[in-house]
Amino acid sequence: MQTTPVKYFFACLLVAATAALSAQSTAPAPQSTYYPTKLTLHPSAATQPVSRYRLLPDLVDQTPGNAVTLYLQVRNTFPDQKTTEEILWPENHKFSYDQTPIDRFPRQYAQRLLAAYSEALTFADLAARRQDAVWDTGWRERAFGGLQPFGYMSPLRHLANVLSFRARFQISQRNWDAAHHTLQTEFSMARQAGTQPLAIHALIESGFAEVALSNAVEEWIGHGDSPNLYWELTDLPHPFVELRPVQQWEDLALRYWKPQIWQALHGELPPHQWPQVIREMITMMQEVPSSKHDPAEVEARAKRLVELTYPRAKQHLLSGGTPTENINAMSPEQVVGTYLCDEFNKAADELWRAWTLPYLEAQEQMLRSWHALKPDQPPALDNPLIQAILVLVGNAKVDYASPAVLHMRYQLERPDRQIALLRTVEALRNYAAYHDGQPPDHLEQITDLPLPVDSLTGKPFGYRLEGRAATLDAPAPFGRSPYSGWRYELTFSK
Repeated sequence: MQTTPVKYFFACLLVAATAALSAQSTAPAPQSTYYPTKLTLHPSAATQPVSRYRLLPDLVDQTPGNAVTLYLQVRNTFPDQKTTEEILWPENHKFSYDQTPIDRFPRQYAQRLLAAYSEALTFADLAARRQDAVWDTGWRERAFGGLQPFGYMSPLRHLANVLSFRARFQISQRNWDAAHHTLQTEFSMARQAGTQPLAIHALIESGFAEVALSNAVEEWIGHGDSPNLYWELTDLPHPFVELRPVQQWEDLALRYWKPQIWQALHGELPPHQWPQVIREMITMMQEVPSSKHDPAEVEARAKRLVELTYPRAKQHLLSGGTPTENINAMSPEQVVGTYLCDEFNKAADELWRAWTLPYLEAQEQMLRSWHALKPDQPPALDNPLIQAILVLVGNAKVDYASPAVLHMRYQLERPDRQIALLRTVEALRNYAAYHDGQPPDHLEQITDLPLPVDSLTGKPFGYRLEGRAATLDAPAPFGRSPYSGWRYELTFSK
C-alpha cells in the first residue's frame, strides 16, 4: 500500500480563495495586460560601499530575544476604530494612506498618522532586530479550528502597510537613513514570519515582502536622486521564501488538522474508523470554516461512492498483492478508502517532488503530472481527496487547468521575480549614470552588472526603449490573472 506522506493542504485552500486563473500549458504563453507601475528614473550609480543600505539588519544590530513576543503586543497599541478611520483616510476618504501618492498626502496628516502608530512602529523596529522568532501559538493543540489559530497575523498585515507608509513618507523627505531603517524592519518582519514553516506563514512572508517591494522600494527607486539599491537587492536571500521547510512541515500540519485523514493516508487507521473517514472525505470537498453539511446528503454520497468505486478498488488491492481473503475480510469502506488514499498519495507525490526545483522546471514537471492524472475525468474525478486537496477552487469555481500546489508555488516565487525586476531597473539607472543619463537600447548593453533573468522564462525580462521612455515586462503565466504580472513604464530624466 502506498504510504507516501501527503502534504498539508491548508495553504492550498488559502490560495484557492485568493488566486486567480491557473496555468494551462507546459509552455505558457505570456499575457501583457496589467496595471503598469510608472517610475521616473534618475541616473544613479550602484552604491559604494555595497553594504551601505543593506535591506536586512546586520548581525551586529540584532539583540537576543524572541521577536514574536513583541509582535503579539502590536494589536494592543493600535488607535481605536474612530481614530483609525480619521487618520488613515482623512477628510472623509479624500486621502488614503495606502492609495494616495505620498507627495499628495498632506504632511500634517502623515505626521498625525505616524504619531498615532508610534508605539506599534517601535515594537516593529525592536522585533525586527531580535535574533529569534518562535511562533509558539498553540496551533497543534487547537487543531486549526478554521483560520482562528492564525488570527495573530491580521494585525501584522496592517502593520506592514503602516510601515510602508512610514518608509514612503521618509523617502519623500529624502531622509534616506530613516527610510533604510524602515526597509530593514519590513524585510526582517517578512523573513521572521517565515520562521514557522507552515505554508500559511510562507504565504504571509511572501505577501509582506511584496508590500515592501511594491510600496517602499519602488518609491525609493523612483524618487529623485535616491541611492541605487542594485547590490542591496542582490544581497536579499534567494529564494526569499525557503521552500524545503514548507514542504517538510505540510505533512505534520495535516496530522493536527485532519488526524483521521492523516492516519488513513499513512496506513495507520484502525479498521472500524473507515466508514467515518469516508464521510469526512466527502465533507472536505466543500469545506470552509463556517460550512454546515446535511448528514443525510453526506451519507447518501458516501454510500454511492463506495458502491461505484468498490470493484475498481478491489482490483487495485489485488493487483498490489493483497490476498483475496484479506480483502474479503475488510469492510467495503476500508477497501474503497485504502484505494482512494493510495491513488491520492501517488498523485500528490508526483506533484510535490518538483516543489523545490527552480520555478520553470517545477511548473513543467507539475503540469506534466497533472495532465497525466486527468483530474477532470474518472477515476481522479471520483476521488474526493484529489478533488478536495489537489484541485484549485476559487470564487466558487473549480479550475482543472493546473494543481493548487503550483498556484502556491507561484505565490512564493513572486518576491524573487519582483526583486529580479527591480535589480534590472537599478541596473538601468547605473548604466545611465555612466552614459550621460542615456538608457541602453537593449539590455544586452549592460555589461558591468550581472542581469537577472525571469524565472518564468529563463530569459531576461522584456525591455523596449522609445526615446527616453522604456517598458520592462514580466508577464503573468498563461491562464492566470494578468494582474499577477508586472509592467514597469520607465521615464528617464536627463
